Amino acid sequence: MPTEACEIDRRIVAKAEKLAEQGTTQLHVFRDYGGRGLHLRVRGKRAVWLVKFQQKTKTIGQLYPDPSDMSLRSTRDARQLAADVRSVMKAQPEHVDKYLKLRHQNFDHLEALERLVEPNKSWTLAECFEVAIAEKSSSHAKRPIAAKTKKDMEYVFSLDAWGELIKRPVTELVQGDIEAVRDSVRKENGLSTSTKVIAYTRSVLNWCAKHHSGASGLSGQTPWWRMLSTPAIVKPKVRRPHVRDIVKSLLIAEKYLGKPLPGRSIRAKGVHALTLGGLWWVVLTCQRSGAALSLAKDDLLKEPEPDECGHDWLLASWDDNEVKGKKRFVLPVPSRAWTHVHKFLSLSTGYEHSDLLLPSAHDIEKSVTGSGVYRVLYRLSGRDAKNVRKLRMSSRKSTKNDHCEKKPDLLAEAGISWWSLHDVRRTLSEFLSCAGCPGGSSAVLSHVINDRIIAGFNLQDQDLYDRLKQSPAKITSNSYHAHSPYMKLKREAMQLWVDEVLDEYERQKGGS
Repeated sequence: MPTEACEIDRRIVAKAEKLAEQGTTQLHVFRDYGGRGLHLRVRGKRAVWLVKFQQKTKTIGQLYPDPSDMSLRSTRDARQLAADVRSVMKAQPEHVDKYLKLRHQNFDHLEALERLVEPNKSWTLAECFEVAIAEKSSSHAKRPIAAKTKKDMEYVFSLDAWGELIKRPVTELVQGDIEAVRDSVRKENGLSTSTKVIAYTRSVLNWCAKHHSGASGLSGQTPWWRMLSTPAIVKPKVRRPHVRDIVKSLLIAEKYLGKPLPGRSIRAKGVHALTLGGLWWVVLTCQRSGAALSLAKDDLLKEPEPDECGHDWLLASWDDNEVKGKKRFVLPVPSRAWTHVHKFLSLSTGYEHSDLLLPSAHDIEKSVTGSGVYRVLYRLSGRDAKNVRKLRMSSRKSTKNDHCEKKPDLLAEAGISWWSLHDVRRTLSEFLSCAGCPGGSSAVLSHVINDRIIAGFNLQDQDLYDRLKQSPAKITSNSYHAHSPYMKLKREAMQLWVDEVLDEYERQKGGS
């Protein structure tokens, strides 16, 4: 049957539907006067709407059977859809199928067109973190971040609190997403870590928006991440453990070099000699634990001649990338201090085979970490039960021998308040201030003394030396209440501190 040109109205629609319902072996086609290119075709038991444009024909809907995924019963709707589809066939022929699918999902013409446009691909949050950290830590960066900062950023961005958010494109994120992570981290990991979530996220997204706006997808985006903040601040620590308590803590640790700590079902030694040696080194040098424990044996050299008082000295040296101030730092260490530390290190049979000054008890090819030595204090106080994953329940019934008594707080039982490795730096500052050498703490702690007169200081000028001795750096005064390159001042301060600590150790050791 040839194509029938007509105005497709209700009568024609009903006719086509009846033909399809009965089934027909002939092809019936109705071309609409009122809809340019619109056709209604019946074949077999199916009636469909078609639109023709140039030499192409496209099915745009189905009249019978109904319902279907492309149901289209109204002539008016068919005419409108035909006109819209023709415009897409002309402008974006490769997207016609996608457009039709959207229209039959009840999107109007403009909404469907918007969804035809491929959104700009953007980096995921994880990709932004990876790129920013890599570039910020590169030797080619204008101001490279320290290895410690890189490690800290990687730790913060590996927290479980990020969940699936870490895999989402940054263009889909909103401020509230990061705030939810911040709040979760505060509950699980503490206030300090939650503030890092905010600081590092701002830093990373600012970096990508500035240097990779196109690739990251952040070009033209409202910089909502700059509004991120935290409602609380981390208050400065004020703890200053007394030398007596510091030494008493380490003596308690020494008792468990050969036996397990109480309340543990595992009968291993409670404290490893290498770890205790590292803890003593941090206490005696008062350096930040990350830098203090990173030395190789070649970084500690003995001075060939004793000083004017007959004391033997060693020189510990840190490269600029190992210290916070990013300036090479040398610390004179009394031989008495190293002899004491080495006494513990030498108890480990593997120590002599390591190239590291303070190797890890688990792997002598790696330095012991700050968290590793800090864990000694945690275990002494019975805090090692925290943040430990629950062990799977054994299928067998528990017995009396399986029961483990509560871990005691050995520090509290000895009358010692909790203290951390960084607190020792405040104790040093207070001690040297009382000893008449407040500037010595700045020299030992590697804080810069901004005094123009002292900058031209000559060791032979006693007046200037006395001024330096009495001039703590501003950060020392503000943070510790007390990076100097001046070796004489460092020696005096270190001699005072080491003698104070080790004299106390010998006094307590002899009295026990």
